[in-house]
Amino acid sequence: MSDDLLDRVEQFTMMKLPGQPMAMHMGTLYLVNDLAREVERLSDMQAECNAAIARAERAEAKLKEALREIYEVYAGSEGLPASTASEAYLTRLILEMAKIAGTALAEAERNER
Repeated sequence: MSDDLLDRVEQFTMMKLPGQPMAMHMGTLYLVNDLAREVERLSDMQAECNAAIARAERAEAKLKEALREIYEVYAGSEGLPASTASEAYLTRLILEMAKIAGTALAEAERNER
């Protein structure tokens, strides 16, 4: 919570806030203190959310890099002949995975714009 807000709450509590009447209802004092605590709680929650967002963004960047690497590995192996049926099958599977990675990367880049 900002120091300015805390200072104003303290001034209000001591009845020294500029323009404040010389008398107040006790309920108003409790309300101001409750609101100040709630602002502090929400500020802490916002900091936690910002940290979680930063962690998620770092994880997303790592996953994008992994997808890019998968796609590049396949792109570097294009044109290798498959001499057996199993190699042909595995090559086809790798091609499908590379297409999935390429599609995901293209979609991520579109979403960033």
